[in-house]
Amino acid sequence: MLLVTGGLLNHRARKKKGEAEGVVDEELARLGEKSKELIRIMNSESYDDVSQYTGKTQKMANDLIASTADSLALMGGGEKFIAEAKSMIAGKTMGQRLKNMFATGNFSKAVELLTGGEKLPFDLSDSKRAELEKGSHAEAWRDTILAQVPAKPFEDTLSGILDQMGAHAGTNDKLVTTIQTKAREVGNYLNSVQAESQALVEKSGKLQEAGKDDGLFVSSSVTRRLMPFVLGSEGQPGLIDKGNEVKKQDPVRAWEEFGDVGKRMATEGNQIVEVGQGARDNLLPALKTADEALHPHQVQTAWAHSKKDELSIALDRSGEKAVSASVAAEVSGLNKDIAALQSRVETVVEQDTERREVSPGLIQGAESDVDTAREGLAKALKAAGVFASGNADQVLREPDRDPTTQTEKSHKDWDQIKGNLDLGKIEEAGTLLQNIRTQTGTAHELVKQTRDAFNNYTATSQERISRRDNIGKSIKETYADSLKRVQGGYNTAAQKAAAAEVHNSSNDKVGTVADYLSNAQNQLETSGSLNSQAQANYERAYLLTSRDQLTDSDKQLKVAKANLEAITSAEKTLNNHQAEAERELTALTGRVQSTAGKTGAEYVRSKAKSMVSQAQSALNQAKTAVNAKPADPYAAKAALASVENLRTQAESTIDYDHRCFDSARSAISSAESEIRSAESTISSVNNMSWSTYVSDFGGVSHSVSSSDLSGARSYINSARSELSSARSKMSSQDYEGAKSSADSADRSADRAESEANSVASRERSQYNSMVAAAEAEARRRRKEREDAASHNSGGGGGGGGGGSSGGSGSTGGGW
Repeated sequence: MLLVTGGLLNHRARKKKGEAEGVVDEELARLGEKSKELIRIMNSESYDDVSQYTGKTQKMANDLIASTADSLALMGGGEKFIAEAKSMIAGKTMGQRLKNMFATGNFSKAVELLTGGEKLPFDLSDSKRAELEKGSHAEAWRDTILAQVPAKPFEDTLSGILDQMGAHAGTNDKLVTTIQTKAREVGNYLNSVQAESQALVEKSGKLQEAGKDDGLFVSSSVTRRLMPFVLGSEGQPGLIDKGNEVKKQDPVRAWEEFGDVGKRMATEGNQIVEVGQGARDNLLPALKTADEALHPHQVQTAWAHSKKDELSIALDRSGEKAVSASVAAEVSGLNKDIAALQSRVETVVEQDTERREVSPGLIQGAESDVDTAREGLAKALKAAGVFASGNADQVLREPDRDPTTQTEKSHKDWDQIKGNLDLGKIEEAGTLLQNIRTQTGTAHELVKQTRDAFNNYTATSQERISRRDNIGKSIKETYADSLKRVQGGYNTAAQKAAAAEVHNSSNDKVGTVADYLSNAQNQLETSGSLNSQAQANYERAYLLTSRDQLTDSDKQLKVAKANLEAITSAEKTLNNHQAEAERELTALTGRVQSTAGKTGAEYVRSKAKSMVSQAQSALNQAKTAVNAKPADPYAAKAALASVENLRTQAESTIDYDHRCFDSARSAISSAESEIRSAESTISSVNNMSWSTYVSDFGGVSHSVSSSDLSGARSYINSARSELSSARSKMSSQDYEGAKSSADSADRSADRAESEANSVASRERSQYNSMVAAAEAEARRRRKEREDAASHNSGGGGGGGGGGSSGGSGSTGGGW
């Protein structure tokens, strides 16, 4: 047994050891990747080369050395973690190695060390653990740093070490790349800035040559002040010279303080020259074109030339400012201002052309249209038998609709345009030009509408008069009688409800049906008044006012007609509701009777019967409401709905009683059946007995004792009591309680039967055990006899007779 246990423990230990070694391999691989990146960076540049610089480059080199020292310490810390874990797995002593053959504790500790939150102390000296290529830059970095940099203590987890190694690798790579790039490329960089600056000097010189006559936008400060600062002049060294002087000892400073600054100045100088060239190529020709177009018409452009001179000076000053600070944003803003000035100048030319060539024609055309319309409409009105004493100048003179007002405004606006153009105020001039377009268009539209109004007046006026008369006649013929029937047949509440029901977007919102008639009569009066006013305005040549009054008359007539139609609609609605109420009363009476007929069933309880009684009482009240005179079908239908609600609740309660009754009865039946079954099972188990004969042993018998079934009988007694309670509750119509008690009886009977079956199974098992023991004893006795017989036949003596009987007394004491 000890060997088996030892084997199992060793197997488990070997499995755990394999898992731990796998974790070591994984973490070693991660550390190897991080270390490989740090070593690659160290091998990319020698320590001696990095440490030789001065100034800004020296500061960057010192940062690299410090970061590399931390990197080496972290690398050594990682190696320490791996070594410690390997030591735990292998065992440091003979005792530990023996323990590791059977226990898993050290393997778990090794895994926890590498993957958990446990920390180890380490410092720069631990970097000696890492194997570096002999004679490599990386080895020289480590040896020098170990000799020169004081070791500082660290403490971290392996995961923290790996994370920090990654961060340091990124920092170191950036520092090395910056130092290498700037050390190797600084000369070329300075040369490229010098070449760019020299090209700019030539480009700027050409621009100044092109503008020597007017001196505009030549930006001489670029060659006079800015580029000498970069290239040097008259024995004074420039930025390029200073950069070349320090580039070997301090390439970072040469690059950043001299190369980058010179690059910025050359770039911004180019920007200044290009903006100046653009202004000369575009703005100046645009100004010349504007002068030629505007001056013959006495439009001034002094504002534009003043702004041009201001922008030219500002551009030249930007070259001065670029010596000490960036002017890129300022020059970009000047470029936008130059483009904006050019656009404004070109817009002034366009607006003046419209002022002279378009606007006068618009005004004259509108005035001509108005004059022609006045003459024509005056003659037409006289021919129609009106406006006899009027003249043409009185036509198209309606308040706020006089087209001459529009043309007079246009004249005033036109007079103001040139003054704004003289100052370059294109926004104000544009508004005035648009006013003229709008105002003259409005004058034409007023003329057109007035002509249409005259042409349509006669037919429209006659239609309004005829329609008003017809609606007035229909009141007596149709709507008055309808209202009389409504008022005679239905009470005030019903009339109010009907008025609200038939209201829509076409008719008025009123209090009662009678208000529809009074509103309609008022609207007909208003329409007649509007028709008379329209006629009067037509005769005085207020044709648009007359048109609008006929339009308002049409609106009044439409609402009046809709209000009258609401009266007949209300009557129809009331009649329909009353008929529906009467039909519902008949149907509901039958349904209530049907529901009441169900209350005689044995399962219906008092609550349902009470609800039916309430429904019958409410039905009598509803009959009174339905048959009331004058009628109120809304109230009648509400009363009927209340009855139906009571009846529906009564039906639901009756259905519920029926379901509860059936459910309880079914539960009682089920419990009765389960009790009979359990009693049968108990009786059967009580009579169980078993016996058999075992050769060489004798008879074996066993039977169930009555006391074994006491538990089952207790359960069956509970079931009978609960069944009795269920029957009692059923008699008092407590169906829910009856079902609950019957269900309890069923469960108790089921437990009784289950308990009886358990007794049978248990006692049967006891009997089987007795038989098995008897058979085992019989086999032992036979074996004993066989052994004795064999001994006698082989040795012949030894006093062996009687050996078989000597062993029989040692077994089977209970049998």
